This record gives sequence, structure tokens and C-alpha cells, in this order.
Amino acid sequence: MESAFSEAYGFTDTKCWWAATATTERLRQPKNWLYMLYLASKFSSTDPRDMIYGLHGSMSITRGSELLYPDYDKSTVEVYMDSVAAAFVDMQNTDVLLYAPGTDHPSWVPRWDRAMLFRNPFRFGKALPWSPSLDLKPTWSINAESKVLALRGVLINSIKVSETYNESLFSNANMKLDEGRVKLGHVWRRILENLRLSRPSKIYNSSELTAIATSLSFGLNEDSNPGEERILMQNFLAYLGIVLDEQAYQQYISPELSKEAEQADGYQFGKPVWDFNYPDSSIFITEKGMIGCCVSTTNPGDIITVPFGST
Repeated sequence: MESAFSEAYGFTDTKCWWAATATTERLRQPKNWLYMLYLASKFSSTDPRDMIYGLHGSMSITRGSELLYPDYDKSTVEVYMDSVAAAFVDMQNTDVLLYAPGTDHPSWVPRWDRAMLFRNPFRFGKALPWSPSLDLKPTWSINAESKVLALRGVLINSIKVSETYNESLFSNANMKLDEGRVKLGHVWRRILENLRLSRPSKIYNSSELTAIATSLSFGLNEDSNPGEERILMQNFLAYLGIVLDEQAYQQYISPELSKEAEQADGYQFGKPVWDFNYPDSSIFITEKGMIGCCVSTTNPGDIITVPFGST
């Protein structure tokens, strides 16, 4: 449950949500078999390989189904590696990598035997109206012995400045409490200040604010359209107007843009937030001035790439 809702009605965990999900068509007949594995990760299996093999008969796979045929001579990691290969073949994109936490070895393999929660917000909400890799299909190879995945793609740039944030920043529980807004104000002052390092002015222009808003925003409003960049930017400014004091707000936002956002809704800005412990994410600026965000922490000098097949 969303934090504010849970507190208002006395819920202390999310078991009721999972129970409701288990009885819906989304789990019984999901259109996307990766989403089926994602939902099933909330449950458990005596043999972790059965998190895939036990659901194989229910999966709708056009291509690559043979990669997931039960073979109990394989280890759990090998079975989960096969799920990545099958997804590349079947879906002709790299979406399966969005399910990998990036903290295990191999880092590119999803752990279907661990509850994924809403670990990666890029899986949810409406799709972007553009693809970073155009219509190129993934070009890949997997070395089974070394467990190394090789992907062909495009080198974008290296990170110049990186700031860590946590998805819980966008919870309504934080927004609705005075102490929560004060805490958020301190966090956002740090983020906005540090992202201006080496810049001639503290004032953010429209393009920069739009880039930040688009990078961060997978709105609490389920009807939010990531293609409506101007609305996302206006809601972001309204959000900053809620969490920053007036003096701090005016340091970074011009009067013209502030006026444009007068009718926007700051409570609709941010990613879906539930009562989970989220890993830290990061927002960054590259050496060329490009702005983006990542669902893990990043550091100056990290290289940004776009693999073919990225959506």
C-alpha cells in the first residue's frame, strides 16, 4: 500500500496487496511472461529453479521457449541466465535486464527467487514515445563459462556529477507532514546545488528542468504520460515549490517558469512509491551536459551506454 494510505487505515505491511494480486488475471494470464516471473517472485519455491520451470507451461512465448525447458542438471544461475537469453530472443529487446538488481554475480541476471517489489520503476507506467536505440534489435552473446554478457550498443558519455536520492522521497507520507517536507527540502537543496557545480548560474533553464523531470518522473498519477514533457516539468516545479522554502526555490527557478507552473500539481510528481525499502538511485549530469537518472548509485567517471534493443 502507498505509505499515506497504509498509515491512514492501519496497514503495517503489504501482504493484502500480494493476496489481491495472486487472484487477478495479471498473475493467472499475464500478457508478458517476464511480468509473470516478476509477480511470482513474491512467492517461494523449494527449488529456486522452479520459479521458472514451474511456470513454464503457463508462459506465452513465441520464440526461444526451448531455452526454458526444464533441465535440472543446470544450476539456478544457469537457469536464470537462460531466462535472459530467452527474453532477448522472444521479445527482441533488452527489457529483461531491467529486472536485474545489478548487485549479484553475474550482475545482469535477474534473481527470480527474491521478491522484486517495485525495485525498478522503469518497468511500470506508460511507455516512452521514443526509443533510445531507435528500432535496432539487441545484438548479444553470452559466455556460459565466464558468465559474461556482451551487448553491442552506443557509447553516450561519461558522468561528470552524480547525486544520490531514494525513491521514498516521493511518498505522500513525506509530502503531507511538516517534518517530511523539511527533510525533503534539505535533500533537494543539496541535489540542486551540486548539480550546478561548474555551471555559470544557479538558475535552471527550461531544458534542464524538463530533462530532470522526465528522468525522474513516472508519476503517482497512473494516467501520467511520459511524453508530455511540459506537464512533467510543471509538476516538478510545483513539487519543488512544496518542499523548498521560498528563498531556496527562487535561487534555482526563474519567475517566468514559476508562473507557468502555478496551476500544476506537485503531488503528482514522482515515481510510484509503496511501503518498501528502496535501494538508492541517482541523478547525474554527463561531461556533455546531458541529464539522466539511474536505479542504482553512480559515480563520476562512470560510462553511459545504450545497448541496441533498449526501450
